[in-house]
Amino acid sequence: MSIEIVSQLLTEVRNSSNLLEENIINKLNLLGLDPKLAVIHNGVVDYNGDVSIHRKNLSEIPVQFGKVTGFFICYENNLTSLKGCPHTVGAGFYCSENKLTSLKYAPQRVNGDFDCSFNNLTSLQGCQQIIHGVFRCDNNNLTSLQGGPNQVGAFNAGYNKLTSLQGGPKSITGTYTVKNNNLTSCKGAPDKLPRGSFDCSSNNLTSLTGCPKYVDVSFYCYNNPGNFTEQDVRSVCDVDGKINPKAFVPDQFI
Repeated sequence: MSIEIVSQLLTEVRNSSNLLEENIINKLNLLGLDPKLAVIHNGVVDYNGDVSIHRKNLSEIPVQFGKVTGFFICYENNLTSLKGCPHTVGAGFYCSENKLTSLKYAPQRVNGDFDCSFNNLTSLQGCQQIIHGVFRCDNNNLTSLQGGPNQVGAFNAGYNKLTSLQGGPKSITGTYTVKNNNLTSCKGAPDKLPRGSFDCSSNNLTSLTGCPKYVDVSFYCYNNPGNFTEQDVRSVCDVDGKINPKAFVPDQFI
């Protein structure tokens, strides 16, 4: 191959790369993101800061992110897929209130909260195994916790269709909420909650077998067929706080 042909091919590659980068910069501008904070390499965007692309009526994420040092916020759109999401998020990841049925393409490293609530998820497959903050998957169509994280700061899987807690996180320090499901057993719940509450209210429980052995704050189990008394709870769990107190912590604050 002649030197002239090689030179021409290299020029075409450079021109193609420049066009791709220009296209990505235009998309970043349309999303309200500062291109000066972006490093673009082979079509992938690393972003030094927060990516806030919520409430933009997006049906897809228009660029492929790699690493985002801050928050990645894409809630309240019309996303049906997480394709385009970064693989690493330096702070929290929020994709709630979309139309997601799967966590495929979700980040594999999130150093804060992970919120995928209010979607149409039927599975937690694709989620990373360690969540340092709060993991919210409430208000979906989940029937199982298999594939979800095994270590979290706090956990909310309320308002789903769960029939079992098997496969859920075993290591958790904060509050664990599974209210308003179809549970007939607490088997699979963590053994202890050193800095949080346990809420299994509004299920189909006739027994508290499998519930945590120690709860630091409060234990909620109202609105179950078992009509559990405080004595029932304290016979299976060491609760430092109250049983079914009237005031409880809202989902968004767990």
